[in-house]
Order: sequence, then C-alpha cells, then structure tokens
Amino acid sequence: MAPSPHATTESALSPRERAVQQRYTTAALVYFLYGLVYLFGAQYLTTMQAGRRGMESSAVFFILGGVLALLLPWLIYRRWAIPLPLYWQPRERRTTLRFDVTFLLGLLVLLRVFFLLRGGLFLKTWVHTAALGVAILNATCLLWAGAPQAVRKTRVARDAL
Repeated sequence: MAPSPHATTESALSPRERAVQQRYTTAALVYFLYGLVYLFGAQYLTTMQAGRRGMESSAVFFILGGVLALLLPWLIYRRWAIPLPLYWQPRERRTTLRFDVTFLLGLLVLLRVFFLLRGGLFLKTWVHTAALGVAILNATCLLWAGAPQAVRKTRVARDAL
C-alpha cells in the first residue's frame, strides 16, 4: 500500500508539539470522566429527591450536563483559547491575548475543590470522598495541560489579514 500524500495530524507535529497535545488529550479524557462522575452523582441525588434545587424538570439539567460533558472535553482536546483584542489599529499590527480554556477550567475546578474542602462535604460517605479525589485529579490535569500556554500574545500584521 502506497503511503498517503496527506500528512496526518499526529505525524505533522514536532516531538515537542506531540508532547503538548498528549497533555491536552489526557486532560480532555480526565475531564470527560469527571463529567460522567458528576452526571451519575446528579442521577443519584435526583433519585433520592435531594438534588432538585428549585428545578421542576430535571431533564433540562441532564441534557445541559450531558452537552457540557461532551463539549468541554472536545474544546480541551482542540486547545481552544478565548481571544481578547488588546490593540487594534487599521494600519498597524493587531495584538491579541489568548486565554487558554483548559487553564481557566482548571482554575474553576480548583475553586470547586477548595469549596468542597471548606464545606467538609467530602467527609459524609466514601462516594463523596471519591468525587473529591476525581475533582482533584481533574484540576491537576487541566492545570498541567493549560499552564504552559495559559496566556499567549499573538501579533498579526495587516497584510496577513
């Protein structure tokens, strides 16, 4: 079989870029598992009638949770960043700050871990302790993947636009 003239994504990456992509892939997989753990936890709370929190229909909650459990790992895998234009002049260069979504999600999960520890909720049962462990693992993976490129500055010349 003749080799394909089209380079695959994996083979087109340098060894350094491949290592960075592996970090993002690991973080996406761990975040997906984190989402599944929390969806199963929500199902458990719903069956116990303890997780309503003012919602009439829990179907909306589960649909939104399922979409987030699928969408956010995909964005992590794709290394999505939120652009914020800093300097824009028509005849000059454009400067943009790009905030890495993986790093921002890591900070949010770390904040969740802080509040779980502060509230002492993890001491109730072994399930709560396991959920805390999954959240700590998730925060660690997200910060590990996103920290090297948490904020990047890009400049694009006017001719390149």
